[in-house]
Amino acid sequence: MGEIADRYRRRADDFERKVAAVRPGQWDDPSPCEKWTARDVVQHIIDMHDVVLRELGRTPRTAPSVDEDPLAAFRAARAAV
Repeated sequence: MGEIADRYRRRADDFERKVAAVRPGQWDDPSPCEKWTARDVVQHIIDMHDVVLRELGRTPRTAPSVDEDPLAAFRAARAAV
């Protein structure tokens, strides 16, 4: 595996652990990003995965919505990469 893929995997592992640690009642809590909730941050990360995939001519996979299951939504975006 290349250096970029290794770096992505490490960062995705870290982010996934953070998402997995959020308790159900915390998803609407404010994030460090002004006016964003914890759920908004996960949605933004997933959206950026989609932007990169589209630039490569790939269509993002169908996944659960962040509103339904933020962790599953991130895992699906990650798997698409």
